[in-house]
Amino acid sequence: MTLALNSPAIPIKNRVFTAAAVFAVLLIGSATAHSQQPVLSNLYGVWNDDWDGSQVEIRQQEGRVLAVIVQEKQLHSWKSAEIKVVDGSFSMMFYSDPAATVKDNTAGTIGAKTEQDGKVLRFANQFTWTLQKKANPPVVVDATPKVEYRVTLHTFANPAAGTQANIYLQLTGSKGKSAEIHLNPLMTGTPFQPGQADTVRLSIPDIGSVAGVAIRSDMLNDDDWDLHYVGVGGQKDGGQTYDFNHRFVDTKTQVRHKSIK
Repeated sequence: MTLALNSPAIPIKNRVFTAAAVFAVLLIGSATAHSQQPVLSNLYGVWNDDWDGSQVEIRQQEGRVLAVIVQEKQLHSWKSAEIKVVDGSFSMMFYSDPAATVKDNTAGTIGAKTEQDGKVLRFANQFTWTLQKKANPPVVVDATPKVEYRVTLHTFANPAAGTQANIYLQLTGSKGKSAEIHLNPLMTGTPFQPGQADTVRLSIPDIGSVAGVAIRSDMLNDDDWDLHYVGVGGQKDGGQTYDFNHRFVDTKTQVRHKSIK
């Protein structure tokens, strides 16, 4: 049995492969799978099709990574290709339209890998594209609305109450939970010392009215923390106070839901 595959660069002339050769095509590019996982964003830019000099732009488009012909020197059956990482190498599925909606059964799907520090893209059929102009990955803007929550942590006044360990906080609200937040880098001076009140303002996705506080420590140098209480105020409520009265904070998360105010 023989199968006909068409080069992504030469749709004009089909090439015939034996079953063994097709098997080799499926495996090519996987030799370096254990050394370094390919990164799609490293392909962004304009590439030269070394077969005929056509220009191909690889870019992110509507959540997909596409290679689109932007300047065609000779007729191609395909106009775009979607690129994915499959089994440690690049895989391209070709389409007959620039928007990558209609599959090109002539060009089909083929594997590829980069060479020469990412400047050459070599396909399983040995045709190549050469990088002409590298583009930076698109900047992802977090459009999630943010709400400010003011958190004040009060340490007991006895001399051994403080801690130099790393402290983590999670808020629970009427709309959900925040991520666990590492507080130490957000504080000024030396936080969590005896008799001290440390305040931090957190700009995080809206979790609604605060209903609970969870605190834990990494117990650096076996240094636990005698936390008195935590005050939390948000833009949507007047603030709540959560009592941790002499419950030493350690690696086990301490949770308080009931307000004492």
